[in-house]
Amino acid sequence: MKKLGFRGRLWLLTFHIFFASVWIGTAISMNLIVLFKATPKSGEELYAFNLSVKLLDDFLIAPSAVGVVITGFLISLLTKWGFFKFPWVTVKWVGTIALLMSGGFWLLPWLNRMIALSKVQPLVQLQDPHHYLYYRTRLLIFGNIQVLALANMILISIAKPGSKSERRPRNLSPPSFSLEDIGEEGEMQPLATEVGGHGLGHRRAWGNG
Repeated sequence: MKKLGFRGRLWLLTFHIFFASVWIGTAISMNLIVLFKATPKSGEELYAFNLSVKLLDDFLIAPSAVGVVITGFLISLLTKWGFFKFPWVTVKWVGTIALLMSGGFWLLPWLNRMIALSKVQPLVQLQDPHHYLYYRTRLLIFGNIQVLALANMILISIAKPGSKSERRPRNLSPPSFSLEDIGEEGEMQPLATEVGGHGLGHRRAWGNG
C-alpha cells in the first residue's frame, strides 16, 4: 500500500494529537468534578454535577477516543510505523484497547448508576456507602488510573523507546587541498569543495600579494 507523503503525515498526526489532548484533558476535568464536588448543598446540585460529568463523557470523551483510534489506525497503516514493527506502537495499541474496554464495561455503567441514584433521595445517597459512594469511589480511583495511562502513552509517543532514528550524521569535515592545487605562480586553482555531500562551488583564487 502506498504510504502518505510528508503533508499527509503532518495533517494526520495533527488530528491524532488533537484528539488525544481532548481525551486526556476531559478525563482530568471529569475527575476534578467528582473529587471536589463531593458534598453538594442540595439534591439538584448533586444531580447537576453527575449530569455534567455524563455530558463530558458523551460529547468529548467518546468522540475524542474514536478520533484517536481512527487516526492511530491510519498512521499505522499508511506510514512506516505499522502495527507491530515497533514495540512502543504495539504497547500503545494494547493500552488504547484496554482503556476503551474499561471505560465501556466499568466506568460508564458506574457513572450511569450514580446519575440514577442521584434522582432518588440524593442527599441520603451521600450517606450510604453501599450504593452511591461505592460507585463514586471506584469511578474516582479508576478514572485517575485512566488519566495516568493516557499520560504514559503520550510520553511513549514522544520518547519512542526501541525505535532507531533513520537520520544519519552529516559529514561536516572541513574542505582540504594539496600542494598540487597550487599553481606555478602561487595561485590557488579552482577547487570544488563539499560539505555533507553538497558542492559549495569554487574557491576564489589566492594571489601572491
